[in-house]
Amino acid sequence: ILGACGSATVPVTVIATNAPAPATTRATTVATVMPTAIVPSATAVAATATTAATGAPTKAATSVPTQASLNCPSPTTCIIISPTTGNVKAASVQVAIGGHGFPAGKVSILVTRKVGNTPLPGGPIQAGEVNVASDGIINGTFTIPSDEPELANARDLQVLAISADGTKGATVEFTNTGGVDLSDVIINDYTNPVFGFHFMIPAGFRARQLSDSLNEIGLYNPADQTRSGQEPITVRALPTVKDINGKPTSQMTLEEYARVALPNEVTANKIELISFQQLLPQSGLKAYQAVWRTTQVGGSTDTVITYYDLNKTINGQYYRSVQVVYNPKSKYGGEHSAVVNSLTLVQVNGQSAEGDAARKVVDQFMAATIQGNTPQALTYLAPNLRTRVTNNNPSLPQLLGVSNVSARFAITDQATFKPAGSGLRAVVKGYMGFDPKLPLQFELTQSGPSGNWLIDEVTPLQ
Repeated sequence: ILGACGSATVPVTVIATNAPAPATTRATTVATVMPTAIVPSATAVAATATTAATGAPTKAATSVPTQASLNCPSPTTCIIISPTTGNVKAASVQVAIGGHGFPAGKVSILVTRKVGNTPLPGGPIQAGEVNVASDGIINGTFTIPSDEPELANARDLQVLAISADGTKGATVEFTNTGGVDLSDVIINDYTNPVFGFHFMIPAGFRARQLSDSLNEIGLYNPADQTRSGQEPITVRALPTVKDINGKPTSQMTLEEYARVALPNEVTANKIELISFQQLLPQSGLKAYQAVWRTTQVGGSTDTVITYYDLNKTINGQYYRSVQVVYNPKSKYGGEHSAVVNSLTLVQVNGQSAEGDAARKVVDQFMAATIQGNTPQALTYLAPNLRTRVTNNNPSLPQLLGVSNVSARFAITDQATFKPAGSGLRAVVKGYMGFDPKLPLQFELTQSGPSGNWLIDEVTPLQ
């Protein structure tokens, strides 16, 4: 799905720690940042300097480079930018972008941090939107903001352009001369922005992308000096044939498909199914695990593959399952089990009507709170949280982690979703306009006969 202009770095999330807070503003909080997927955005970040609620001005962006045309060399979906370097720590950098191969409409421009092909903590920052002409060509500008510390302090950045429907994307690199190398950053968990699989990364392991389309992520122990493509554990979504023995794979149960999957995905002299069992991982997803023996010239190899239900068409290509692939000769059985037990699937279509509805509830709740209209604000809370706030435990400001509410609130990303019992929870992130900004995370559930979104958890993230 992502074009070949560069390897796509994927967002991950980490456990947030408490940062020092002004005594009159922030309440002490321990927060966990929930997985965030790359999603198209409906709102671009302003490219001009703004003034925070406290009156402190942000750094002005540099001028846009003059360039008549930015044309990609790739015949497929591709982007190119100018400039490709700049000091984001000193000032916001405005960048011209061109490209082709996108569906008509708009593309969202996101910027994230990277080290080689290894994804880093923190989701992508929305940097703007660019129009796409009817012939698929984009030509516009976006801003890499200096007031986002994660970007300003990192040397290696990646620019991602993603179509409004999420089906087309491309990446290109940007070097922040004011940032530092983040090679030693340790990752706790990973969320795939295209296929929606999320899992915990075992202690001491690293993750790296094995394909530009983001459908394969390799996990390895750096001490082993493992070459790319030879990782002991791989999480992947492989393109799937449309039918097996005359039966459409989309109509096969996961168990039916898992029993015949590998011979229809790879070529070998001989492939045998050695064992097969159903699993119920701790994540709650049903899964099936097969041990396959593949015989090639020179000997046989056993591979353990755990299958999870995906059953989606993405960018015109059908994918039946997400798989965790393990080489038992590596003797990382404990790490393999940790990945299998933690893997979940999250919704990555952030422009869905449900996502917009969840964002609207958060916007309305914060508007009522800022206006001091507590009765109205309470209508956007789930019953258990509404009862607590009504009883002043916590009060509305305490719920937001502050002693007084700022006069400004903004949502930073589209809503993302995660499994919750038989349904989904929506996750919406934003910030209050203090200096520095106070980021907040809202989790919402659907309630009542009409299935309206209501806020049932609020977490200050710093």
